[in-house]
Amino acid sequence: MDDIKHRLISLETPTDVATALAEQADSIRKKIEQLTASLTVIEQLKEREKCQRIVKEDWGLITEFTNGDLSMFPKLTEVGNIDTATNAFLSFSGTYFRVFLT
Repeated sequence: MDDIKHRLISLETPTDVATALAEQADSIRKKIEQLTASLTVIEQLKEREKCQRIVKEDWGLITEFTNGDLSMFPKLTEVGNIDTATNAFLSFSGTYFRVFLT
């Protein structure tokens, strides 16, 4: 019984109560920081998993498009970016429609 009494926090004075509450507040803040850090790691893992899934899907499209013949892969990367292809198409289609409509 004496052991239990020694473990209990004394709440006899307002200072004792304030100290106990301050200690509890610090403990809660530390737990919130730990939970926040854990949540950040979980969100990063989810984003990483999403990126890996997208890469896997894209790689599947590439291997399907090339029928598994990856020797043409370097040529595919030389095509350029989509903006260039889109601009070329818009330039061509604009010329075509101007000629067609005049």
